[in-house]
Amino acid sequence: MEPNLSSRDNTMLNLTDIAHEFTFVLDKGLVASESMYHLQLFGNALLVMRGTSFSLKFIRDREQIFVKAGSDIAGWHQLEYVLEFLNNSIPRQQIDGLPVLAIMAHTLQLNWNKVIDLLNDRQKISQLRTFIEQRSAQESAAFSDRLHGAPYFFSMPTEISPEKELHSRALRLRPQAADAFRRKDYAKAAELYGSIRASLSPAEIKKLAFAEKRLKR
Repeated sequence: MEPNLSSRDNTMLNLTDIAHEFTFVLDKGLVASESMYHLQLFGNALLVMRGTSFSLKFIRDREQIFVKAGSDIAGWHQLEYVLEFLNNSIPRQQIDGLPVLAIMAHTLQLNWNKVIDLLNDRQKISQLRTFIEQRSAQESAAFSDRLHGAPYFFSMPTEISPEKELHSRALRLRPQAADAFRRKDYAKAAELYGSIRASLSPAEIKKLAFAEKRLKR
């Protein structure tokens, strides 16, 4: 989510306002260190809860909430992937392809020390990044197969239309694309934005065009 400076409210957000399911992290010592709120952009918001061992980033994009976990040496990663990497038997209960916040919060609470260990171990971080790349590739391939009529073996209900799947996929990939663009990884940004081109906002279309232009240099 990229800020629109003309509509940004710099008042620090409260965790209960964006993801009340995660208020237990306050008892773990995490404190609000950064927030943005955009009234004119569908109430989009960002809140960073920083801790000594790892931090959490909450992104509200058009009423959907995304959660990332990160540290200075690990960078930011989607929390559902972090939890799945730690224990692949964790049920990824979903609504429209998106993890339920309450499930993620409860699972994080149960695996708190494991997350600390993971996000502060360079070898494990490297394994996590490989795992995330593989999962992203699997989901992209499954989505492509679904659009082209191939059997779909993931948990998404068969009655969901391709348009709804595209919307769900865009909600999941949009924060990744924005992160890649901020990091000036234009190849990744172009790939991610390009894969959800039909769902892009005017601002995101400009970012895609800019990223593609940079790749041609």
